[in-house]
Amino acid sequence: MENRDWTMLEQVLKLTCGVTSRITALAKQENLPATALKILILTSYSPFTCVSTLTDCTGLQKGRISPLVQELVERGLISRHEGNDRRYSLLRLTPEGGRFLRALMVDEIARIEKVFQSPEAPRQEDVLEHMRLVADHLGFTSEPHPAKEEEMEVC
Repeated sequence: MENRDWTMLEQVLKLTCGVTSRITALAKQENLPATALKILILTSYSPFTCVSTLTDCTGLQKGRISPLVQELVERGLISRHEGNDRRYSLLRLTPEGGRFLRALMVDEIARIEKVFQSPEAPRQEDVLEHMRLVADHLGFTSEPHPAKEEEMEVC
């Protein structure tokens, strides 16, 4: 592996650790387990998410995810939808969950915008494109689902 590749990997790892650290701090501020906040964020990327997707993305087993999902359901942040087979329920961000995430991220967005207001800052579009490429390379190609509140009503 070339030195440039190691440098890029190091930066990806720093970014990953930084994001994890911020999610942990935000979750603590909201009296939520950090993994519950990760589940909420992951659920926002699709109109419906299944528990197996969450286990793949978090590395936790279903037995560890289920109580966190239940807590989010009880808080009204996600809803559970069961089909014909009750073993496979789908999770959906509720309108309240969407408002909660947006409110939580306001300060984070302001922090990031400050970086791009600096005269030395790269163009935001270029950074976003590079981040998309890295996400695709790591196998995470989803974009947040632009759900409208009327789409997020309980079925």
